[in-house]
Amino acid sequence: MIKELIIKNFEAHEKFRTKLDPYITSFVGATDAGKSTIIRAIQWVVMNRPLGDSFIRDENKSTYVGIKTEKGIVSRKKGKGINEYKINGQKLEAFGTAVPDEVKEFLKMGELNFQFQFDAPYWFMISPGEVSKQLNQIVDLEIIDNTLSRLGSKTRDGKSQVKVSQDRLDDLETELGQLSFVKSMVKEFDKLEELENKIETELVYLESLDTSIEEVGKNLSNSKTFAQAHTESLEVVKIGIRIQKRSKELDSLTELIKSIGHNTSIIDSEIPDIGFLISTEKELKKVDEFCTGLHRCITQIETEKENACLKEKEKEELEKELKKVMGKTCPLCGATIKS
Repeated sequence: MIKELIIKNFEAHEKFRTKLDPYITSFVGATDAGKSTIIRAIQWVVMNRPLGDSFIRDENKSTYVGIKTEKGIVSRKKGKGINEYKINGQKLEAFGTAVPDEVKEFLKMGELNFQFQFDAPYWFMISPGEVSKQLNQIVDLEIIDNTLSRLGSKTRDGKSQVKVSQDRLDDLETELGQLSFVKSMVKEFDKLEELENKIETELVYLESLDTSIEEVGKNLSNSKTFAQAHTESLEVVKIGIRIQKRSKELDSLTELIKSIGHNTSIIDSEIPDIGFLISTEKELKKVDEFCTGLHRCITQIETEKENACLKEKEKEELEKELKKVMGKTCPLCGATIKS
């Protein structure tokens, strides 16, 4: 909506400025007073018509028309070396004879918005086809028709898809009724999955045990690291005890697997091969035997450690006796012996 109009050096108006009423604004004056000039000035901004310079009142000055709306000001200015539009102070140049798109979008006005004094009454003196054409320019009926057409097409497609989906749902419900026994097998498969998780945990323990055994083997070759080997050996023994407990759990899980095997005849899919569990059990038994031998080895290491401590004490006693015998002077060279 136009709120204010500013005209300078345009036809009959040297300077003209007025505010427009939100509803109806009427200009009253004598013939050639410039009433129609106001309409032509607005038209010049909206449509860039008329072309040329015939409307410029004083050739030594530039012509300016500004239209203020609730969104800001659009202005058109032309003179010597000047030919521009501005939107809120932003200059638009090099637009030729067409109106910049920014101005069209800002004002949203066109030829249908203008009617002069001697024009025929709007829509009363034109053909029905022309009325339809102009009405379409205002409300864009083609968009409405296309939208309704697309909505109808999508509605038909949606109903077709709903019918197909409903038929498929009925078929699936029938198939679901035939597979009611599957619910009873879900718990069995859950137990099997829990068993696999426990086996993975046991394999982690085995890897940890192998690492500890390697470290113990390295430490046994060096008598000065008996204390460290003792600590790590005790940790290995703890791991062995945990493995023994896991072995018992594995025995019970193996029995569970055997009971599950009786129900495989009602399952179409193949049950995963669990042969590796049995081989793992045998390996665990071997590890148990190894842990028993390792425990004996640790006991022997502790005994050797106690003997080493006794030897260390005997060495200290002998050193004390030697100092007493030697005194503070060396009997060979006579030098003073430092403590």
